[in-house]
Amino acid sequence: LDPGQSHEITFRIWNNASRIDIFKPEISYSELTGWTVELIDSPDLAISAGSSSVYSVRISAPMNAQSNDIGPDITPKAYSTRSGQTIFGDLWQGIRVNTLDNVSLELLDYPTTLSPGIPTLISLEVSNFGNGPVTALLDLPWSPGTWSWWALSEGSNVTNGIDLSVSYDLENVKVIDLWLLLPPLESPGEFHEITISAHPKNGIDSYEDDNSVMFESVTETIRQPRLDGYAGESVVETGFTYSFNATAWNIGNAVDNTIRARLVLQTTQSSEEIIGLLSTENGLSKSSGEWINLKLGPTESVVLFADVIISPDCELNTIITAKIELEGGSDELGRPIVETVSAALMVGERRSVNLEEIKPFEGKLGPKENHIFWINLTSTSTKGEIFDVSSVVPEGWGMICDGNSIHVDVARVEIDPGHIITQKHDMRCEVIREAGDISGMFTIYVNGSDSRINHQHTMSLEWTKSNQDDGLSGTFILSGIGGFGLIIIVVMLFLRNRAEHDDEDYYDEYVIEDSTPAQGPPATAFSGPPATVEATPDPMDEYQRQLDEYNRKMAEYQAWQVAQGSQVIGDSTSHE
Repeated sequence: LDPGQSHEITFRIWNNASRIDIFKPEISYSELTGWTVELIDSPDLAISAGSSSVYSVRISAPMNAQSNDIGPDITPKAYSTRSGQTIFGDLWQGIRVNTLDNVSLELLDYPTTLSPGIPTLISLEVSNFGNGPVTALLDLPWSPGTWSWWALSEGSNVTNGIDLSVSYDLENVKVIDLWLLLPPLESPGEFHEITISAHPKNGIDSYEDDNSVMFESVTETIRQPRLDGYAGESVVETGFTYSFNATAWNIGNAVDNTIRARLVLQTTQSSEEIIGLLSTENGLSKSSGEWINLKLGPTESVVLFADVIISPDCELNTIITAKIELEGGSDELGRPIVETVSAALMVGERRSVNLEEIKPFEGKLGPKENHIFWINLTSTSTKGEIFDVSSVVPEGWGMICDGNSIHVDVARVEIDPGHIITQKHDMRCEVIREAGDISGMFTIYVNGSDSRINHQHTMSLEWTKSNQDDGLSGTFILSGIGGFGLIIIVVMLFLRNRAEHDDEDYYDEYVIEDSTPAQGPPATAFSGPPATVEATPDPMDEYQRQLDEYNRKMAEYQAWQVAQGSQVIGDSTSHE
């Protein structure tokens, strides 16, 4: 049965006796609130033997009967007037209440204008007047496919269905927040008839006149800026440039000629040591405090770059607030909308080591004179500094700093932090010329271990010429030639004297031999060789020895010249 409806049930009486009998129809039933059971008026039934007759009972459901409610139990009876007995039939129960869906939708609040790109709230009330729980579905028929919407009930998403109870469970009425979002490029000034409907998820609504609502609205002209980005907080050092960026948008549906941006700087100390610049990706640039006109169309964007330049002389512990401001559009009161992205900076570090000016040497150095100068470093850094000191000098020159030959290997210098008490380091350096050019340039490198701070200094020096050095080669050569000639003369005189002595000996021997009478062999002829034979020295051996000694000394001299980095050039008196 549907709620409030009635249904007739028919019972049949059989007379199985052998004669006619008169029966009075009767019923008994269980009492249920709101339900009515009545016997339809009928006269007593006279039924012949072996025949039957019927009577009817009307059952009515209450108006508030709920889905699947069970009707009353009915027991049919018949009273036999001839026998005086009451005949009972089987208990019967076959009544159920049908499910009756009836969803109702009411519009509580709606907008007269729709803002493209901005969700718009529509307030609805959905009720269940049916006789059972139901899931109601919302819909926006005839709305453009580019529109989107969602529904919330007490913070829960009910876009895919709203669960409603029966009335006595007190959850049959719910207030729904429906959010409608138009695309950002929706044309301004257009009128729309918006229809919202509700219907049962399963089944057919029994009363559809209250299943939908409709209202009219116009698309609003939107000029609204938006700034996306994050800068945060940072500790920076002097002589440093801090950069951050943000993206400026026009999320409206019309061109915004009023949209503009600027960089604003605020400092706790003097702002003269801090410079700010704001630029765009398309080449526009302005100093801090000056506006840049952007002129963005619907949904257009531009990236903004902010640079905060901190001078080396900025005081430590200076706090800087750098803020990108974007202004444009208008709010509900017609005031410009301002969006900001801020960065908080603290100047907490310094890297500063200065090399005192090394004055150039004027004039010339003496032949054996060394040039002495000082490398003076001053540090105000907030951390310890480490430097490698080296030099490049001409060949034959050298540089010694604090006992280290920095032209051969680097010397390391470590300086303590100097931000509280200025730290200094003085290094004594000496340029030495042992050979090579008498004039030239040398370079000193003072490089930080992390390559953050590097210094370089170049200086020229010149020595006067040494007369002794200039005549060394010629004198040595002449001395060598003279000595060699003297040796030759001595050898020749020695040979001549030797030849004369040989002639005299030969003459004496000849005379003696000739005057001696021939007496046969001497007595010693058969006595064997003499006990000792004394060899006469060869004069060429002495000459060869002296010549070898001369060559050895010449080789030593040439090796000394190579070790000194110089070499004699033929027909020249200068050293290379």
